[in-house]
Amino acid sequence: MSRTKLPEIKYQPLPRFLHISQCLAGGTVVVQGGLTKHSSQESREKFTAVVEVLELLSETWEQKKVSGHAPPPGTQSAASASLGGDLFTFGGWDRAQHLSTLRRLDSETLVWSIVSPWDSPGAPTPKCGCGMVAFGAENLGIFGGKNIGISKWLNEFHLYNLRDGTWSCPMTTGNVPPPCSDLTFTAVDSRRAVLFGGWNDQQDHMTDVYIIDIATMKWSKVSRAGDDPWPEERASAAACCLNYDQKNPQLLVTGGVNKQKQPLRDAWVLDVDKTTWRKEEVSLEPCWGHTLNACHLAPGLAEVTMFGGSRKPRGSDKKKLTGTTLLLYRLVESGWTLHSTAESSQLSSQQRVVDKIRFVAAAEVQRADCKTIMAEGERDRIKEEKRLALERMGELEGERDRAREEKTEALERIRVLEGERDREREEKRAALERVRVVEGERDRERQGKRVALERVRVVEGERDRERAEKRAALQRAQSVEEDRNKERKDKKTAVEMVRVLGSEGTGKQEAEQIMTTMHREKTRVESERDRARVELRQAQARVTELQRRLNIPQQREHESQVVREQAATAERRGPSWVVRPDELELTEEEIGCGGWGKVKVAKLKVAAKVLHGQLTYDYYQQQFRREMDVAARIRHPNLLRFLGARLEGGMVILTELMPTSLRTLVNRRPKQRLPKEHLLSIATDIACALNYLHNMTPDPIIHRDLSSSNVLLQPSPSGGWLAKV
Repeated sequence: MSRTKLPEIKYQPLPRFLHISQCLAGGTVVVQGGLTKHSSQESREKFTAVVEVLELLSETWEQKKVSGHAPPPGTQSAASASLGGDLFTFGGWDRAQHLSTLRRLDSETLVWSIVSPWDSPGAPTPKCGCGMVAFGAENLGIFGGKNIGISKWLNEFHLYNLRDGTWSCPMTTGNVPPPCSDLTFTAVDSRRAVLFGGWNDQQDHMTDVYIIDIATMKWSKVSRAGDDPWPEERASAAACCLNYDQKNPQLLVTGGVNKQKQPLRDAWVLDVDKTTWRKEEVSLEPCWGHTLNACHLAPGLAEVTMFGGSRKPRGSDKKKLTGTTLLLYRLVESGWTLHSTAESSQLSSQQRVVDKIRFVAAAEVQRADCKTIMAEGERDRIKEEKRLALERMGELEGERDRAREEKTEALERIRVLEGERDREREEKRAALERVRVVEGERDRERQGKRVALERVRVVEGERDRERAEKRAALQRAQSVEEDRNKERKDKKTAVEMVRVLGSEGTGKQEAEQIMTTMHREKTRVESERDRARVELRQAQARVTELQRRLNIPQQREHESQVVREQAATAERRGPSWVVRPDELELTEEEIGCGGWGKVKVAKLKVAAKVLHGQLTYDYYQQQFRREMDVAARIRHPNLLRFLGARLEGGMVILTELMPTSLRTLVNRRPKQRLPKEHLLSIATDIACALNYLHNMTPDPIIHRDLSSSNVLLQPSPSGGWLAKV
């Protein structure tokens, strides 16, 4: 049967392709966006500011202005769906970027609003060429598409819940379609949608049918079996459901481009339940990038609006666009059959009014249901936000209380830290003073080292001179020894000559002269030998003295090394006042109690002050160590002698054991007063102890806890009392 065009009317929109259109309330078809034959910037902005509205009952077009957050100018290949009598659109390509914003056009006010911004949590990837359907009155489903910027074809499936206002990407099972775009994705009832056609990044066009059931989130695939009638592979086709949410739904598919990028003119009807195709005997203009919308004029009567599309091959620079075509389908016993559009004009005006009222009423009910769902969702969100706010308020109250407690603790810590800081400052000043003293000692040591090195050089020079003198003395000794040997030889010769002369009886006088000369020579040699011995002994003494001087720095270095080793050993072992736990055994005899702890008698016959358990924190241990270091340096007859302390197994202070205290002595005999001289003696001892503490250098000590229980007494040999603080 041949196609029938609309009769001439006063206004008809410009032909276009890659646009969006949906059948809304009251039997109206709304068209928005797309590309025209001359898609200038001005025309694109014009398309953004208006929508084209077709009134099916009167078969008239009207252009209406819109406002609000409309899609960007020139948006193409977007996805759209009708829900609650309003138009929803997602994605698209505006020649600059891919879009991922979900928008809504109110059919009453014609105001665009953003339902979900592009950066919403869980939103789909920005893309174009995807499909969008409405499931029931709450959910929108989006599948497939492509992102040209990253050359990526997608097969992700997303759901948007109008009640909760949230995106989700549920896990689907079964035969999931491959990544594709420019597909048809059509809802046939409130839980099922049919996917047909499309192409992927390998330019492969698809002909299989995929059906998703959102109740089970499972995909099922329908392929051609044998010689059954089946449409060829295609993309950029258009589809609509002739009888949505009714028994035996029928899917109408027209046009598209094949693998050779040539536009198609055929029309096919799919029986969704039987999964069989039927080719329609209708002559349509070949086109792609068009839209189909079905509107039920009466029971068993559906009018399909085919609008727009390009008749040129895909990728061609030339554009040849189509207008509007109406197809009338009627339900008979054999199924849905195609009739001419002339029959639609044969409907009586009374029937058109009835249909108009029915359309408007149904649309109002659907819109009211949608708004009720959205209002309930908003109310639930407000309740949830109120509950969260109350919980947050309770948490804030708890946090406020904790903050107050923490503030109190912080102030206490600040006071403690201020005290520590003051002590640290004092310790720092004392340390700086010690550093200056050490620096002075170090400078003196350096000066002494330089002097010692100078002395070593002097001693080395003296040693060299002594060695030279010793060599000279040895040479003189050798010379003396040679002279002595020569003298002995001459003496023997002289004795022999005297003996000879005496035997001959002549030369006696000459022999005596020879003897006298030899005696004088012997005396001279003896004196020189004695002088050489003296010089040798002096040289040996000077050498010994030089060796002693050279050994002095080495001895000092050795002594310093010994002192350092002893100091390191003492540091490893800890302070000298530390007592190991195994060296101390306490008894249960308690002789006193104070703010820091209880005083017990140890088996060493000393007083052991056991500190309370809560004083074992790091801060108190550090303070305890500092005070024990100070106590270890204090020595005075009127101060309690500090013997040591234990750190492990509980902090314990060991002092000498005193027989009694001033308070105990007074409490024992409340009616008997101490003699005046005893009181003066005790007061003098206390004053001497405090004077010693107050005049300590470099840091004076303030007791700050002087009481009668802290004044300990022991009998004095003179009959009074010796007091110790």
